[in-house]
Amino acid sequence: MNRLKTIIFSDLDGTLLEHFTYQSTAVDQILKKLNKANVPVILNTSKTFAELEIIHLELSLNTPFIIENGAAIYIPINTFTKQPEDTLVVGNYWVKSFSLPRKYWLTLLSNNTQEFSQCYQGFSTLSESALCEITGLNVDEAKRAKQRQYAEPIHWLADDITKKAFI
Repeated sequence: MNRLKTIIFSDLDGTLLEHFTYQSTAVDQILKKLNKANVPVILNTSKTFAELEIIHLELSLNTPFIIENGAAIYIPINTFTKQPEDTLVVGNYWVKSFSLPRKYWLTLLSNNTQEFSQCYQGFSTLSESALCEITGLNVDEAKRAKQRQYAEPIHWLADDITKKAFI
């Protein structure tokens, strides 16, 4: 008889990482117990690969993880006995993309939002120091947050009515 395998999917901010300090101390022992019990914890976050790779190491995880709000999943090579279909080898990972690349979204914004150009700032246009100011990240964290592969977060500067028209 086949036994079902337990897998845990989790967000990071305010879940595994404390909302204000971004520390994982409250769950460190639980993660160790889950690892010992061979229960994979798969992170799903808005963060970039560059951000998540470090967090993954800090949490001592060797499991797949999902970046940029579901845009791609990074699967450590040898997680399965063979490479999953439709994945690419990127470094030490098999990568399955579910979104078009960032360049597509930047072009879409550029070609279709001229009337709103003063209403928002994209991550790609922000300096690291400006991103630090807006998000509260330190400079190294801001550098990693800017290494987006798929998405282009925006910082909205106008009112809600204009935002609805933009959307």
